[in-house]
Amino acid sequence: MLYFSNYYLQRENTVKLAAERNQHHVLELEMTEFRNDINPELLFESLESLISLMYRDVEKAEAYIDCLANTYRYVLTNRQEELVPVSQELEAARNVIAILNEKYFGHLRFESALDEDELAAMLIPGTLPLIVEALVRSTIVSRFEPLVIRCYLEDDYITVQSKLNDRLAQPLQHAALARLQRSYALYSDRPMIRVKAYDENYIKLPIINVAEEIALNR
Repeated sequence: MLYFSNYYLQRENTVKLAAERNQHHVLELEMTEFRNDINPELLFESLESLISLMYRDVEKAEAYIDCLANTYRYVLTNRQEELVPVSQELEAARNVIAILNEKYFGHLRFESALDEDELAAMLIPGTLPLIVEALVRSTIVSRFEPLVIRCYLEDDYITVQSKLNDRLAQPLQHAALARLQRSYALYSDRPMIRVKAYDENYIKLPIINVAEEIALNR
């Protein structure tokens, strides 16, 4: 009885370990897909805005091209990186805001209350640009209701907050957010949190310590 009990227990553990390894592999594939996402919707929309802008203001069009180039250079440069500092993510998010502001007539703002020490925290590349774009596309924005997106540290989470004013038709970015949420499970025991409360949108990102990354790679 002891022999068979030990045999079936070992077999059950083997099955569980195999399932866990398979789930881990799926998460890694999803994270790789997220990092490699070129975001064609933003690219085509930006090119249309650029064509319109070139007829009105050549100097502004040149600045717009710089923002667009920086946005996609950031995606391509960090394809192989697992983590990047928050400071780089903030700059990438500001570029996305600058690109989208052409469509929204300057009614978008992105504010950061993170201090110098907090800028060294690590995030998965492309996190803040994705979140910023998802919030913009899922929110009703007008000159009467501009959108302000704030970023700050709270309880060891990088928190992104904006006013809750959902559009009737929700964009496809929610699928990408869900994929990002699963990707953070690879790096931290604390989950990425998405909450709507008190007329506000909150997306909370767990700070990833470099020590955690080293332990994961081992």
